[in-house]
Amino acid sequence: MHHTSLCSLVVCSTGLTPETIRYLAAGLETNSSLTQLDLSENEEVSDAGMAQLVRALVHHCALTTLNLGHTGCGRLASHQLCRLF
Repeated sequence: MHHTSLCSLVVCSTGLTPETIRYLAAGLETNSSLTQLDLSENEEVSDAGMAQLVRALVHHCALTTLNLGHTGCGRLASHQLCRLF
């Protein structure tokens, strides 16, 4: 199996849906090198979607930058994100 190190991922303005967020979360579960993630301008990134991403990243995460500008994330997502830091 070939492993690659993904350090930065920009998926802004891509029309992420709950289904694609689920796939993104599954792909990030084994990534321990991601330091930058940009999900901005995706209105469908909601509290529920963020919860999926947090569950995927919480044990393998080195995030230093996360852009959620102009997404559907609210207060619940903020609480979920606290688990990462």
